[in-house]
Amino acid sequence: MAFLDLLKKLFKPANQGNIIKIYLKDNKCGQKIKVLLRKSYDLQRVYSDDQTASFALNKVVICDKCFNQIKVKIYYDQKYNNISQEINGGELISEEEFSEDIPARS
Repeated sequence: MAFLDLLKKLFKPANQGNIIKIYLKDNKCGQKIKVLLRKSYDLQRVYSDDQTASFALNKVVICDKCFNQIKVKIYYDQKYNNISQEINGGELISEEEFSEDIPARS
């Protein structure tokens, strides 16, 4: 049984508690992009006393259709809630907007 438990551990899906999903729309071609962020890798701790944010994201996302650069800067509070954002070259969209017009996979 120990061998089967080991196999279950190896093929267990990644912990979703460490993931933040954001959805972007490219301003140049309109491509919708889903970005998966790891809290432990992609976010930086904010140590400044004059900031209300606890974490910051600074990322450049490249559109896979037109290769446009989307510069993303988002600040999060202690519970990883988005408190402010600055996005150049694209816009932040909701999960529902991302799912619209995308054919369902069978």
